[in-house]
Amino acid sequence: MDIRGAQVVLTAAQQDVGWVRAQVAACQGLPWRSPAAVAYEDQVAAAAADLGLCARGLVTSGDLVAAGLNGGPTWCTSDHGPVPPVPGWSTPAPRSTVGGTSVRVGADGVTSVDPQALQAAAATLTSCADRLDHVHGSLSTLTVALPTPVLVDNTQRASISLLLTARWSPYHLAEHLRELAKRLRAAAAVHAAGESTVSGVVRGAGAVWGGLLGLLPAPVLAAEGVLAAGTAGLAGLALFGETARVVGPEKAAQLAEATGAAAGKAAVRAGAVEVATTGVAAVARGQAGGLPTLHPVPGGAAAIAGLITGPAGTAVVTPVAAPVQQPAPHGLADVMRVVATSYGGSAAPGTKPGTVTIQRLDRPDGTRSWVVAVPGTQTMAMSGTVPTDMGTNLRLEAGLADTMTAGVLAAMRQAGIPAGQPVTLVGHSQGGMVAMNVAARAGKEFTVGAVVTAGSPDVPAQLPPAVPVIRMEHVEDGTARLDGAPNRVTPQVTAITRELADDGEGAPDWGSAHGIQNYVETGRRVDEAVVEAPGSIPGVSALDGVLGGPGTVATTSQYVIRREVD
Repeated sequence: MDIRGAQVVLTAAQQDVGWVRAQVAACQGLPWRSPAAVAYEDQVAAAAADLGLCARGLVTSGDLVAAGLNGGPTWCTSDHGPVPPVPGWSTPAPRSTVGGTSVRVGADGVTSVDPQALQAAAATLTSCADRLDHVHGSLSTLTVALPTPVLVDNTQRASISLLLTARWSPYHLAEHLRELAKRLRAAAAVHAAGESTVSGVVRGAGAVWGGLLGLLPAPVLAAEGVLAAGTAGLAGLALFGETARVVGPEKAAQLAEATGAAAGKAAVRAGAVEVATTGVAAVARGQAGGLPTLHPVPGGAAAIAGLITGPAGTAVVTPVAAPVQQPAPHGLADVMRVVATSYGGSAAPGTKPGTVTIQRLDRPDGTRSWVVAVPGTQTMAMSGTVPTDMGTNLRLEAGLADTMTAGVLAAMRQAGIPAGQPVTLVGHSQGGMVAMNVAARAGKEFTVGAVVTAGSPDVPAQLPPAVPVIRMEHVEDGTARLDGAPNRVTPQVTAITRELADDGEGAPDWGSAHGIQNYVETGRRVDEAVVEAPGSIPGVSALDGVLGGPGTVATTSQYVIRREVD
């Protein structure tokens, strides 16, 4: 290789490193807020600075090789010498305050991540590392391919050597960028996946084996006790999760103690709820004639609903004469407090089961929005006049018509909600399932601005893609897992997860973890994080935009939904 050939190699290397610098710049300020994100930003800033040194080293080496000059900048002969100014890299990139769709609330604060953005950045950094490997390979040829007379000066030798061995050499930078990409992928995987690989395999096995058992004749299953045990197990899981709501926290605590609460807590945290629900649903689905599937819960719920629940009935909606007026909500905690008023208690004494709370929000700019708050399960009955029952739970999970969804839509009509004014649908437990169903059925009649659920299983309902959804779940709350599927993060869904045991008071039982007040507290912590860093959780910021800011005036109305069966 002659000097002209060496110049071509060095020029191409300069162009490649310039491309890498631009790509790494795009990987700064990611939508990620956590202590790990701070460490990443520090590391990627260091990589950016080293890329600047590498670029200057390539320029200097090119000049030395071309001109055969003696001497040169002192920084080029030392890994720790003075750093030359590098255009475009003298000012560190500002840290991002933008978060993402996966939010975790813990003792050390609120972590917010956009897993897709992290995966994309990891792919970019990996491509950069591959490009730097190519640069290193090209530079390595210079030490053996250039004619000896060209490399007679120590400074020239040093400049080429540093390009191959220094901290800022393409080789070491490639290793650094690969490590950063590995960290990004790990963080994205933790937040994007609702379950581990092992849990997924076990849950899938439960679905398949349950489906195969379900194909056996019912007398065989009955003889072996499979059908009875499975149905009792599914009902038991659902009933236990709602115990605190129906019989009160004191009685629920006594029942939990009597049934071995410690084992129950461990089972919920380990994902036993999803596995058990999936297996039992697969058996029920098979008995109804369905073939094995990895997602048997809707079909299994439909089969069980057909056996033990009555007809959906007709929703009868009656307005409450003088409901307790509530302040305008601002954030997650406040909308959960509105749901609490539908349960009654000290916030709204005398509230009847099946009560839906609707707030009209008149904003200072003259526009108007609405909040529709739906309570959860309030009776263990499978049918009857109170529609917030276990029968509605099964029908919602099965995707069948139910009284509460029809009743909420009727209440919205009675409240005078017009098309074009955004509505926030919020619900706890069963109420969140109803909220999702209503959003899917709103059509052009109502404009859904946001949906908020807390401790709610998912339902087979397709929402318009533009509607943001906020799902709050506690690790110790098994009710949200009765859909038999892990919680998944998507661009439409902001998934907020909190592990109550992180507060240092031990792991709560299922009923306590499912309680509305614990979800109010989770919402409060998320609200504080958004105030501290506006835009850090885009889904919550979108909710705040629908609710309106300071000066918004709320008018509260309530409607009691009853079920009539012909």
